[in-house]
Amino acid sequence: MKIYHPDSIERFIVGGVKVSAQQQRKAFEKVGVEYTTDFTLDYDIMHLNFLGPLALPLLFISKLLGKKTVVHAHSTGDNLEDTLAFSSIWGPIGKKYYQFIFRHSDQVIAVSDYSKELLEEREVGDVITLSNGVDNDVLDGYNEIEVPDEYSEEAFRVVNLAQVFELKGLDTFIEVGESMPDAEFTWFGPRHEKLNPKETIEKIDDTPENVSFPGFIDDKRIPFRIGDVYLFPSHEETQGISVLEAAYCEMPLVVRDIEAFEGWLKHRENCLKAETTDEFIEHVKTLRDDEELREKIAANAREMAEHHTLEKIGERLQKMYREVLSSD
Repeated sequence: MKIYHPDSIERFIVGGVKVSAQQQRKAFEKVGVEYTTDFTLDYDIMHLNFLGPLALPLLFISKLLGKKTVVHAHSTGDNLEDTLAFSSIWGPIGKKYYQFIFRHSDQVIAVSDYSKELLEEREVGDVITLSNGVDNDVLDGYNEIEVPDEYSEEAFRVVNLAQVFELKGLDTFIEVGESMPDAEFTWFGPRHEKLNPKETIEKIDDTPENVSFPGFIDDKRIPFRIGDVYLFPSHEETQGISVLEAAYCEMPLVVRDIEAFEGWLKHRENCLKAETTDEFIEHVKTLRDDEELREKIAANAREMAEHHTLEKIGERLQKMYREVLSSD
């Protein structure tokens, strides 16, 4: 069994889709799945992660060859709108494009039960749920790495690791920071200054002194090493890889109460969930002042993340591929 795992645009992008695709290959290696990223006609299953313009011709080629196609639904299409400049125009087009590819694949992988339900409502074909997983090899040693000088101060620090979009809860992050001037709020991740609307860039540049956006960071362990609380106020997710990563690194999580987090993130057990800015402020302050609760949520978050390691994801992918090959 050989998997064709295209990476045609991977070098040009950042974000969760790229991380997930790279993690899948590590998962392959852990369980012995043969794969290639180079263009080839010699494969049994093509597994698409990047649904850009090249995905459609690759899908047609696969159909002509009588090969099986698996598509990873990192986005259902719902979060294409109101994200970047002019997304209100191309967002609906992209949503239809995604659905076309989903409907013409042999297997669709949703990364959460929430996204699976959305896809099934649109009758896109056979859908299963499979976590993105967490790359424990990359994260191990998070509590031992040296803290960079610029983050060595003793202030209580709230962190986030995500691309900087309005949809990711930018307003909420800034407003919580404004309400807690004695704490440091640091959001790591690309700012996309050429793609984000002008208003978003101005908002980022006009934040109070204790709220910063240092941009992309090579070693993703650093946010989890320096942070006391992980604040992830995103309005729309399919799963949220960085939330899993923060959980693995024993960070107390404060997240928005959205459907993507139902079931696996549980309020006051392995996270605190909020709906309004006032609730976010209350939860962050509670974790700042209650060390026992902070430690309990962090420990439970780590226990949850242990079920998402790449070896376990690799075993599930391998089983799914075999089932796809044996299907009519």
